[in-house]
Amino acid sequence: MEPRSPGSQPQLSTDESLPSPPSNSLDPILLPELERDPKSPVLPDRAARLSHFQHQYGSLSSTPCPFQVLPYITTIFGGLTHGKMVLVQGVVLAEAERFQVDFQCGCSLMPRPDIAVHFNPRFRSRPHVICNTLQNGRWLEETKFPHLPLKRGEAFQSCPFRELNSSSLQVSVNGQHFLQYRSRLPLARVDTVGVFGDITVKSLHPQIASPSGNSWS
Repeated sequence: MEPRSPGSQPQLSTDESLPSPPSNSLDPILLPELERDPKSPVLPDRAARLSHFQHQYGSLSSTPCPFQVLPYITTIFGGLTHGKMVLVQGVVLAEAERFQVDFQCGCSLMPRPDIAVHFNPRFRSRPHVICNTLQNGRWLEETKFPHLPLKRGEAFQSCPFRELNSSSLQVSVNGQHFLQYRSRLPLARVDTVGVFGDITVKSLHPQIASPSGNSWS
């Protein structure tokens, strides 16, 4: 496998283990709090890797920021606890083939962290969504949802991912319930969310869902 050239778009996962990165690649530090507090004690080599990653891929702050460059990876401070949801707004690219939103248990690259919820819309042929769980480097049995309310070239105003209980995540698109996925891992372990693929992210941030459970706007 040829190493990825600087600034190129990382390949999406396809429910298989990711290939090993080039031996000379820099290991990014995915810690948004370091960016916000320049006085934080950071070792020089770690600071250099963080600077390199931000130069290639953009800011990692959890504060909403228009038109994020992907991959966009940020911390869910306090974890994906009961009643919390992650709100995503963006635009699906006109020639999109797929994108993914991963709710991860950690932010390391190697070894790859467990992924409690892998949300993967696919637009080729018959559009559909694949949801899955990655545990100990292996994908479990996937769940396929044949309907896809997202369309190529269109913006979506809201796509909330809401924690329903210790293992279930509910997804809505533009105010309408879309799907519910039961993870094989406890959602309490989730502390990182990453967005990859053929999409432009306008904002991504966690928030507390309303008691009625209708915070879809």
